Amino acid sequence: MILLVRGKSVEEVSGAVAEYAEDDGGLEPFGIDPGNPLALVDGLAGPNVVVSQVGDWVSIANAASLDIADADEWGAALSASCDATVVALDLDEEGVEAFVFDGGDESVTLKFPLGRPSPAPELAALAAGASGKSAFERGILASTHEELLAAVASALGADAPASAGTMLGFADPLDEEGADEEMPRALVIDAAVPSAVRMARVGKRLETMGPLFAVSVSSGAPVLGVNLEIGGDALDLLTIDAIDVEMRLEGILDRSSVTPPVERVGDVFVAQLPLAYIEPPASAGLGLDASDMFGAMQQMMNAGADQIRNTISVSIEARGAKVGQGTLELRALSTDGTLVSEPAAIGVSVTG
Repeated sequence: MILLVRGKSVEEVSGAVAEYAEDDGGLEPFGIDPGNPLALVDGLAGPNVVVSQVGDWVSIANAASLDIADADEWGAALSASCDATVVALDLDEEGVEAFVFDGGDESVTLKFPLGRPSPAPELAALAAGASGKSAFERGILASTHEELLAAVASALGADAPASAGTMLGFADPLDEEGADEEMPRALVIDAAVPSAVRMARVGKRLETMGPLFAVSVSSGAPVLGVNLEIGGDALDLLTIDAIDVEMRLEGILDRSSVTPPVERVGDVFVAQLPLAYIEPPASAGLGLDASDMFGAMQQMMNAGADQIRNTISVSIEARGAKVGQGTLELRALSTDGTLVSEPAAIGVSVTG
């Protein structure tokens, strides 16, 4: 869900969010410093919200992670607490549902369906300029939830770059007893590689048929900074011409990728990803960009538990060097060296 509060400051809205979460959800709020990587990782491991100023609106993203109220309940509470107009946007199977509150009272509920325009003249008074008013009057047409949500927010003027913002984390005091239990912290590689052995002849190119490895990495606890190691006894059988590593952030509105350099370190090739954030599959903060609050709230709103994974592909250009059989292995390690995954492996055979 996305909550939009009109004509108030970030500080006022943050205070109202914290008060509602504490009074109705029994959660204890605390501030998260986006400039502190360790604090950011710890904060994003649990319930959290991003509160940001976007034009005339203050937006609240990721309120669903608190699991204390539905969008209309949040809208009513914030509208009453802030004595302000609030638009609560939520996704359903048919599209986007909008709840509008004024002074705590619900004034209108609207649906924006996927695939066909649905005029919403009731929102024209809240629109941003003539273009926003026209969009609501003629209806908004979009084929995906992301496009529809972005179009509604744009018509309201809530898609401007954030001019101010804050992040709040929330702790459940009732979970303190279970917090003493050790959480499994293993990095896990979920390999999606064919079982067929890769073949090469001496002096000829290794047949890879696309990326040699295509894997996703998850963790039992938040991890900031990951190194990838490509090794195995098959390296002795090959002349490596190039290794390309690409890491994509899946399940977010704006997919991004990084291609780190790969260097030989002793018996392995290493790619360093110091800003990679690997998290438990049930968490919901992957890819948060504090400099783009509106983009961040869309990312967090649309990321599902099974989608929040780092997908990594490794492509290798190599030639056979000597006859033999072996394996190439891919491992993921935390930057501090405390966590090491079991390897994903694939066979290699070089003939004369």
